[in-house]
Amino acid sequence: AQNTYSSIPYAHGTAFQTHFGHLVGYGANYYSYIFARVFSAALWEKVFAKDPLNGAAGERYRRQVLVHGAALEPMDMLRTLLDGKEPCVDAFLKHISS
Repeated sequence: AQNTYSSIPYAHGTAFQTHFGHLVGYGANYYSYIFARVFSAALWEKVFAKDPLNGAAGERYRRQVLVHGAALEPMDMLRTLLDGKEPCVDAFLKHISS
């Protein structure tokens, strides 16, 4: 079964059932989750951290992201909210270290 469903071949004499086989296909999903956290931390720090209930900030988010649905590239919308800057891991690292 491992040779059929995994890119890692079965090693004779081992018990593949006791290994973390779910991690083989799990990596891409996990890293996309981490990237989402990086993006949300950058957005939070830039737009909402000073005043999370600020109506103008919420309206800006609605106008520059939500209103477009899937019509624009997500990274372009994020860059717009970040004043033309690329999101970076700094805000995320600050968040997870506190």
